[in-house]
Amino acid sequence: MTIPGSVTNIGDYAFSGCSGLTSLTIPDGVENIGIHAFSGCSGLIDICIPNSVENIGSKAFYNCSAVDSVVIPGRFRVKEVLSSSYDRITSAAVSPGSTSINGTFFECVNLQSVAIPGSVTNIGDSAFHGCYGLPSITIPGSVSNIGDHAFSGCYGLTSITIPDGVTNIGDHAFRNCYRHNSWESVGLQSVLIPHSVTNIGQGAFQDNELLQSIVLPDGVMRIAD
Repeated sequence: MTIPGSVTNIGDYAFSGCSGLTSLTIPDGVENIGIHAFSGCSGLIDICIPNSVENIGSKAFYNCSAVDSVVIPGRFRVKEVLSSSYDRITSAAVSPGSTSINGTFFECVNLQSVAIPGSVTNIGDSAFHGCYGLPSITIPGSVSNIGDHAFSGCYGLTSITIPDGVTNIGDHAFRNCYRHNSWESVGLQSVLIPHSVTNIGQGAFQDNELLQSIVLPDGVMRIAD
């Protein structure tokens, strides 16, 4: 379903129970999605929410249990917006125009691919914490800050390239990107840090037993205890 571009508000219960809907594109210009607006839309597979949306009401997408792909502004958490299906999400993108990712994909354990637009300057605290299904990620050159616990527990990542322009890597940003069981060990093995980084936070790469290669540039002024 495509909603006309003239719409700025989607009211409470507007499409609740429309189980035949499979795809939803909300136009740029919508600012509010009301409570239970799409609750019970059990056939929805993909949802696109523009960066113009400032408020998503309680249970707006409640029981949209088939959703596996989402485009969402970085100010929201998938786990809160899609409470009944957040752990089904395999593909995602941050809405163009977003400047920050604030816990957006926290514990999206089956996330396999994500697109981050060039408008993003901040990958905030816990942005991808616990996304252990994520095998790789491309951080755009626009990013200057990687927050605390931003990628902690992402043991699907085997290597990470931090782009030139990042100045800060937060506390525990890549902590415990490692898993070991009786038949295998997987996790982060190499990290490339650019010359722009001046601060590396406490335990930024702690508990990564497979990490074999990390080069610290001359510009680093502080590595926290």
